[in-house]
Amino acid sequence: MKKYITGIFAVIFAVCAAAFTTNVQNSDMVTFVYTPPSTDNYTQSNVQNKLHWAPGTECGSGENRACSFEVSLDDTQSGGTELGPNVSIIAEEGGVPGKYLVTSGNEISAIHNRN
Repeated sequence: MKKYITGIFAVIFAVCAAAFTTNVQNSDMVTFVYTPPSTDNYTQSNVQNKLHWAPGTECGSGENRACSFEVSLDDTQSGGTELGPNVSIIAEEGGVPGKYLVTSGNEISAIHNRN
């Protein structure tokens, strides 16, 4: 039994360490926030335009509007400051006429809309 005790403790330590390990992928994600070209401009074409999305952490005020989403750093360009060519954004009208929300897209996750 004594010769197995070191192995048992090693297994217990490994299981405990794995339980408290965070997901490394999260550190490789970049949050992009919608920046309307003019005040209160949430049209479908503008929300779907990748040029109106910039890295950030906070969204503007308002309801039923596009806000933010995350993409992998691998799906960005210019050092993580622009959305890459594989990213696409699909927007649909929300609860307010003329105000579009992000509903899906290629290579995006963690979509947040103000609603």
